[in-house]
Amino acid sequence: MRIILYNPHTNIWFKKPIYFYLTKRKSVNKYEYFLDYLIENNIEFSFLVDGRDFSFGRKYFNSIILAKIEILLWIILNKLNPFRIKILSKINSLNKDDILFLFAYGSLMTTSRNEREEKKLNSLINELKSTKALKIAHLTHFMYDIKGCSNNTKDAGIDFLVAENNLKKNSAFFKKYFHWYNKDVYLLPFVAQSRFKNKTKFSDRENLAVATGTLPFPMKNEEFIEFYKSKDIHPMRREIFENRFKIQSKIKSYIYEMSENKKSKNYGFVLLNKFSNFFFSHFENKQTKYFDFDIVQLYNSYTMFVVPEEVNGLPGIGFIEGLMCGCVLIGNSCGYYEDMGFIDGKNYISYDGTLDNLLNKINFYQSNINLLESISRESYRFVSENFNQDVVSSAYILKLKSLLNPKVY
Repeated sequence: MRIILYNPHTNIWFKKPIYFYLTKRKSVNKYEYFLDYLIENNIEFSFLVDGRDFSFGRKYFNSIILAKIEILLWIILNKLNPFRIKILSKINSLNKDDILFLFAYGSLMTTSRNEREEKKLNSLINELKSTKALKIAHLTHFMYDIKGCSNNTKDAGIDFLVAENNLKKNSAFFKKYFHWYNKDVYLLPFVAQSRFKNKTKFSDRENLAVATGTLPFPMKNEEFIEFYKSKDIHPMRREIFENRFKIQSKIKSYIYEMSENKKSKNYGFVLLNKFSNFFFSHFENKQTKYFDFDIVQLYNSYTMFVVPEEVNGLPGIGFIEGLMCGCVLIGNSCGYYEDMGFIDGKNYISYDGTLDNLLNKINFYQSNINLLESISRESYRFVSENFNQDVVSSAYILKLKSLLNPKVY
């Protein structure tokens, strides 16, 4: 078995992209742990770089040579060993013992594509359809183009889907548009970086909940807006953010708008405005407030925390980060935390997704500090044992082997 990571350098999933280095942006590399596990355990893997995408975007470049230059720089800047990594360039070179892992977001979505990019997408779909390799697609950000994502994964003959939640079971939005997909969505949990540690005694923490997360730009996807009657991906984040001063006796909000209300300068001349917009988009329009505070210290300063989930059924990475700091998670009772082994009142606190119920739960546990501390101890033990790099990655590798050879495993 050989694992093939498709264009891993083009986004923030595994390591920091070149674009982020050049524009001095910070990134949360949510699946870095998996790549690190492959390297540290000498598991056979390769990168497949085909020139269809770049960290700078598809619109600016279209060259396999430039793509290979970029991935080499990416490897070096992220302190990987270029002599240990094999780089492939053709999907049709894969065989039946290979597992191709790609992200639907960026690879199989139709939004923001011009005619040339549409041709690249169609050729990718045709190549995926004809390859003998097992094809796995990760569904992070699937809601940005759910119809295109569904149609293209189906047409490409994707064999299995992966996410941080079994969307087939827990997301009505997913089920409506992926009705053709008759398998479970494999649950691949987040793993916190090693810097997230439990450093503060529970009795020394402020007995409040802290809320973290980003408010993305309003959704433009018509299917999403029609289904949820809203443009908010995180409606509870929005509600906490807008009521942050009223509820600060219960919740300290560290939720910020992604845009941070920044705007490019208008000079009154077309050419200058184009340059101003370009410079603003690439160098100035980036999150700063969310990265200004020490999030590890923040989670170590409070007894409880909430990282409001996506309305379409995906949790944020902050839920595992806070738990690794000994803070008690308050999560939406939609089923996916339970699927991961969490039990309300034992190793996390559930609420029904409304602000009133969230405040009531916080109020109850503020008055029952001994019970809250026992939940903290049990939740920290549970995530330390079950959500570390080795446990999650080895389980995923075993799952991949079973998908490739179901009769053996």
